[in-house]
Amino acid sequence: MPVQTPQSQAIGNINGITSIVNNQIWPLWQSINGFLALMTGQGTAAQIAALQTCPLNADGSVSATPDGSPNAAHPLNPVAYPALTRTITPAQITAMVSALGSIQANLAGAGSAMEPFVGQ
Repeated sequence: MPVQTPQSQAIGNINGITSIVNNQIWPLWQSINGFLALMTGQGTAAQIAALQTCPLNADGSVSATPDGSPNAAHPLNPVAYPALTRTITPAQITAMVSALGSIQANLAGAGSAMEPFVGQ
């Protein structure tokens, strides 16, 4: 078995970080960019804000009676939107979109340490 020198270990670490950026961070960055472009380009945020919501019952279940008007703190109505895969509020969706925007900015924003590498 060959003996590792400090230089060969450093080269191994460089190859490791390059692999992470190329195989994990770059595809994630592409996915986030595509998703955020759809959110802003199609007016999705306004559509989400207008979706029907329902209050929660005392036991934490979603009420069968919809809110009179959308409430960002209440879950989306699972009866009206059966394709939803989980109970979620418009406020939670907004927070997730904001978090993705922060990740995007941190990966490729001006002055970011990742700026020279993202997209290569």
